[in-house]
Amino acid sequence: MESESTGRTKIAVIGCGRSGTKFISEYLNLGHEKYGENGIADWSLTTDGYFSEHIDGLIYIHQVRHPLDTISSCQTLADTSWEFIERYISFGNDCLIRKCMKYWYYWNLYAEEKAEFTYRVESIKQSKANTRPHSSLTWHTLEQIDMNLTYKIKQLAIKYGYLVSF
Repeated sequence: MESESTGRTKIAVIGCGRSGTKFISEYLNLGHEKYGENGIADWSLTTDGYFSEHIDGLIYIHQVRHPLDTISSCQTLADTSWEFIERYISFGNDCLIRKCMKYWYYWNLYAEEKAEFTYRVESIKQSKANTRPHSSLTWHTLEQIDMNLTYKIKQLAIKYGYLVSF
C-alpha cells in the first residue's frame, strides 16, 4: 500500500503475540496494534478479518521469536487474547503451557502462509529485555507436557534458523 502523501509502501508485521510486535513497532515506526505512519505490527493480523477494513497492498512480514522465550512469555496473555486465539486454535482442556505451545506452533504456521518472508526478531539489536513476569520454560518441561508437539515446535524452530537439539 502506498501512502498518498509519501509514496512509501506500508508493511504489516505479523506473528504470534509476545514475539516482540511492540518492540518492532517502535523500531520501524509502525503503529502497534493500530495503523501508523509506516504500517502496523499486530499479532492478530495473522488471521483475516480482525479489522473491519482490509488494506490491500500491505507487505506482510512474519516476525518470529525463539519458541522457549515466546511460549514462556505467552503465560502472561490476557483472557481476551486467549478468547480471540481460540477462534482459530482448539485447546479443549489443555493446561496453560500446552495452550502456549499450540499457539506458538499453529499461529506461526498461519503467519508463514500469509507473509512474504520470515525473520527472527533476535536478528535485530534489541535495547530492552522482556519485562513481563513469567515462568521460564525449558525443552525438558515442554517434552513432559507433550513430546509430539515439542518435536514439531523444534522442527519449526530449526526451519526459522534457531539452533535446537533433539
